[in-house]
Amino acid sequence: MVNRIVLGQRSAGELGLYISWPGYDVLTCSSAEMSFYMGSSMCRILAQGLIIYDYEEIGTKTVPILNTGTVPMAQCRVLRYNGSGLSALDPLSDGTTLAVTASSLSVTRVEAMRTVIKVTYTVFVEASA
Repeated sequence: MVNRIVLGQRSAGELGLYISWPGYDVLTCSSAEMSFYMGSSMCRILAQGLIIYDYEEIGTKTVPILNTGTVPMAQCRVLRYNGSGLSALDPLSDGTTLAVTASSLSVTRVEAMRTVIKVTYTVFVEASA
């Protein structure tokens, strides 16, 4: 069993809250292998959720964000299900794009593929001290 959650100091000396994806040790994994991380600077989470594209579905899906004007940052994980298994798409590599503005997060899928895509996201801003 691997360590999945750390609140405090990781092996590399960083301080914060860190949560890894299943199968990755949060003490030693890279940021791409984490579902959430908040380093020594504080942040405020604006939105978290899941966007799903069904088989051959295309178009843009937008999630509104309640924000005070600062352009937020987003951390996403994209999973593709093709009927015979699961594969991760980090970064987006199949023509699917992600855009974050001060008021929304949008995911656009431009190619109809015989796969289901699930995008988990966390949108956050650095909190002022």
